Amino acid sequence: MVNRQSEAEDRGAGQLALKLAYEAMLSGDYGMVILDEAAAAIRRKVIDLAQLLDFISSKPENVEVAITGRNVPPDVISVADVVIEMKKVKHHFDKGLRATKGIDY
Repeated sequence: MVNRQSEAEDRGAGQLALKLAYEAMLSGDYGMVILDEAAAAIRRKVIDLAQLLDFISSKPENVEVAITGRNVPPDVISVADVVIEMKKVKHHFDKGLRATKGIDY
């Protein structure tokens, strides 16, 4: 079983991740920034929808922003460059195995 952080720790980690993503996006070093599972972060209130929309609207012209996750809000879909929703076809969970550090979390 995965040890969960408190909601406050999750939110703090989310805020730090968003700050680091902003820095990466504005650095000029990257052509694409991927916010993996941003939709889940919004649902879990780790980041706010308004913060994500502000992030996307702040991107330089030469940077693509990709958002991943299920149930990405329509407001995000309309402004993001790329939105990806993946679905499991086969996974070791199907055999009752536990989450693997470095792969599943």
